[in-house]
Amino acid sequence: MKKSKYLVGFLSLAALLSACAGKGGSEESQKPSTPTTSQTGSKDSGTKSSSKASQAPAACKHNSYSFMDHKGLIDLEKCDSCGKKAYKFPIKYAEGYKDPTTKMARTGATAKSTWNVQGQLAAGKYEVEISAKLSQASSTERHWYNHAKHGEETATSNPDTTSESDYRYWVDIDGKATNPSSTKTWGEEGFDASNFNRTVFIAEIEVTSSTKFVNFVHGDIGYSLYIDQIRFVAKDGTTVPDKLPAAPAGVFDPEGNTGGDTGGGSSTGSDPVDTSNVPDVGKTPGGEGESVYGKVVSKKISIGASSQEAITLTSNSDGAEVSVLHPGIQDYCDAMYAAEAKENLTEQKKYQMRDKACGTVSPVTYQGKYYENGVAKQNREGNIDYFGDSDRDNFKNVVLTYETSKSDATSFYVEVGMKSDLSDAKVMQIDGKKIELGNLYVSKTYYWRVTDVNGKYHSKIGSFVTKGSFRNINAGAAYNVRDFGGKMTSSGKRIKQGLIYRGGELTPTKYDTGIAQKHIITLDKTGKRIFHDDLNVRVELDFRNSGGESNNQNSSYLGTDVKYQREACSSLGKFYNGDASMLKRIYTTFANATTTSAVYCHCWGGADRTGTAFFLLEGLLGVSYTEALMDYEFTSFDSIHTRRRDTVVTDYNNYQYNFPSLLSDIKNSSYYSSTKSFSEIVEGWMKGKLKMTDTEIQNLKNNLLED
Repeated sequence: MKKSKYLVGFLSLAALLSACAGKGGSEESQKPSTPTTSQTGSKDSGTKSSSKASQAPAACKHNSYSFMDHKGLIDLEKCDSCGKKAYKFPIKYAEGYKDPTTKMARTGATAKSTWNVQGQLAAGKYEVEISAKLSQASSTERHWYNHAKHGEETATSNPDTTSESDYRYWVDIDGKATNPSSTKTWGEEGFDASNFNRTVFIAEIEVTSSTKFVNFVHGDIGYSLYIDQIRFVAKDGTTVPDKLPAAPAGVFDPEGNTGGDTGGGSSTGSDPVDTSNVPDVGKTPGGEGESVYGKVVSKKISIGASSQEAITLTSNSDGAEVSVLHPGIQDYCDAMYAAEAKENLTEQKKYQMRDKACGTVSPVTYQGKYYENGVAKQNREGNIDYFGDSDRDNFKNVVLTYETSKSDATSFYVEVGMKSDLSDAKVMQIDGKKIELGNLYVSKTYYWRVTDVNGKYHSKIGSFVTKGSFRNINAGAAYNVRDFGGKMTSSGKRIKQGLIYRGGELTPTKYDTGIAQKHIITLDKTGKRIFHDDLNVRVELDFRNSGGESNNQNSSYLGTDVKYQREACSSLGKFYNGDASMLKRIYTTFANATTTSAVYCHCWGGADRTGTAFFLLEGLLGVSYTEALMDYEFTSFDSIHTRRRDTVVTDYNNYQYNFPSLLSDIKNSSYYSSTKSFSEIVEGWMKGKLKMTDTEIQNLKNNLLED
């Protein structure tokens, strides 16, 4: 099946380029991130079934389903009430799907969304369920929505459930159309604009062992509703196996599986909570336009003597620096560096604690929405989304484009690596002339080349350099995620990337701890795959309290091969003065991190407790005081509450975010001296408070700093 340009997402290259082994991590040997994909999905994977929805023939409305198996393009489920199995087709993975803001897929007569199902569906008869909601609550929208279902060609005509006019929906299998069964209007079936509601769409449809394609077809009026998913529920007499068979060879799967794979995800055993059926609610890359997925292929590219240099690299091929941060965040970074420069500091002073560092530069100037002192504020509205059930885009993908005049070049291999001869390159195959790369390492040079799949044409090798010190990570629904590494230190060594990640909590469910700010879904299928497979997280270090705050979690949702380590901490200044043995365990965990057994550290929001731990660690390693402060304030771009280095902020629960109190605690401790660098102060604290030895501290530095 051809990969559609409408499959919106991003290809993450940074841990894709494979060459890092163990703790070493020279610039040429570090392992960038594997390709990650993230799709915008429904908020409720089961969907809400209306009380007015059509009854299924077997007197079971199939109100809830249990996950059985998935390959991304198709999921296999079982009704919790009657045990009947169903194939679920998420609309977001269909060829032809574009974006939920355009309602379904495309407009125009007989526009359709298509799934390649060759050899994957059991032969037999099925009932078709549709999950959808109105795009608006207005009567006009509902009026046209009803026409769309029943095929009415004008607003005054009677419902026509047989013709395939431009104003209706139907399903076809390999070109054979089957029309909706219901004679009810959508309003009678209880559909609204607030929830995805489910109803029986077609009473019976048949597939055979030779069925190749399932198409959901709609006409011009198709833009009046949001489609979430379609299910084929097995009717009596149809036997569906418990596992999906291998996908057809070459079929691209957004969840990371390819033809011949045996199942989705990276499961190594049963999870403490089933995360497989959690919807993908994370952000696909925003602000960069449509992207084209590339299928990673096992192939070494060699340029033959007969190959012509007939492909021209047109974007990011000249060695220029490229930002990987959201433009608003990049503006904030530039302002902080400019303010530091105005202080006219000596090199030594850059690494000392100082009052009013970087003046009045504030992250709120560069935010989209935020709360301050209990009042909702706005600045540069819509620039950056805030913490919640919404898209998050604090990163920016690198877009590579190329052109050729050769009409017989329609499919291409794109090589991307960190060695100039591309000997370490990963190869993506795409149909198109644009590819987006995400989760790249920062301050690294990447090299790339394009060849056509027939080997007749090639480009020269281009390059680009990823700018900056902050590597923000797109990990599905997870928020506030970033690599600890990437920052330059006073020793002239950069902190290794790919060893330690920090961010917000990872939970596949919503829960309430009795205050206004509730815990939301922060771990979806895409995020789980990225953390486990791409970032190689094998230790989850949790600073939350046991019990209610962590929803009684006692093992990692990332997989049974991931060690779960709870170190319940108080926040901010109390962290600095907290349990010495616990704090030593935390830093010892960091000292043991590797690229094949990376650590993910979090509290609730990855802001205060997590921010304190890394603020101190950055100090020890010799990060400039400005960048250590910036790393704390970065949380402001991915949280509902602003974090400020110079201001006490109160949220709507009257909880104070008081980073200045931490700085005050440090300055009032016996380890502080105005003549010492921040690094010397933290090292004194680790030796005196935590009782860490010189050898233990040196091991920490050796492990986390590049050679």
